[in-house]
Amino acid sequence: MEPLGAVVIATAILGALVLGVRGVVAGRRRAADQFHLAQAGRLVTARVAAVEPMDRSVNRAAGHAVTLSLPTGGGYDRTIRDTSGLGGYVVREGGQVQLRVSPDDPDLYQVEQILGPAGPYPVRAGPAQTSPFGPYLLLIAPVLAAAGLLASWQWGAQILPVLLPVLFLIVGGVLLGSGVRSGRRRRQWTAETTGVVTDVWTERQRSGRGSSLVYAFTVHFFTPDGREVHRRHRDANSVFRPKPQQQVTVRYHPAHPAEFGLAGAGGALNDVMFTIIGAVFVGIAFCTLAVFAGVATSW
Repeated sequence: MEPLGAVVIATAILGALVLGVRGVVAGRRRAADQFHLAQAGRLVTARVAAVEPMDRSVNRAAGHAVTLSLPTGGGYDRTIRDTSGLGGYVVREGGQVQLRVSPDDPDLYQVEQILGPAGPYPVRAGPAQTSPFGPYLLLIAPVLAAAGLLASWQWGAQILPVLLPVLFLIVGGVLLGSGVRSGRRRRQWTAETTGVVTDVWTERQRSGRGSSLVYAFTVHFFTPDGREVHRRHRDANSVFRPKPQQQVTVRYHPAHPAEFGLAGAGGALNDVMFTIIGAVFVGIAFCTLAVFAGVATSW
């Protein structure tokens, strides 16, 4: 390997490691905060004092930012601005939500559920706690890249029969897992209603082939039990481009309507493509390893 090329690759790997470490630190802090809230947090009922218009610059259109009024026990209320988006649910002024607040730090809190007219319902579809091992996944790619660089430096082209299958296995595993997981989630969207597209904009999306412009948009709809959802659609691509105020068919999870997709938005096709490509990559990895293992045995 040429010295200049090695310096460039090493610099890129070092930058990825720095970003990975920063992500690990931030992830560990979030996990610690969530664990503290789960163990020691107390439940508090707050009133929605104000609802802000949807602003994608605040939380990437994850939902409306709101002002919450919390009783303090001292004869007055404390107000906080919550930009989480409440999971994509809309709670009108005067509505109530339930928070879990840290007894040591009043600024550390998490909205747990919404107290709707038909009864309480959770803000999130799954558990709020983050796995303590999740943040470390950010370090896998740069660590493996550094190991591959050192190995190629030491053994040259002789290491390629090992590096290439490992690379295919990692990339294929990620694509396969993403496609299967997304497809399983999509099959849970058994309820259907009509919604309205409220905003459409373009974003630059990065991928392994560079970057491209995709169309992101927000959808607003109601469920038969009165829950109101207004948030960004989870899939954005360069093909499906709805228009503002366009009526669309929404398919959602009956128990968690904020988990939804649109008929014809192309998300299901992406799931199939990711699954197939991931399976092909994994197959290539195992076939390549088998071939090289056979060659090595014959020697």
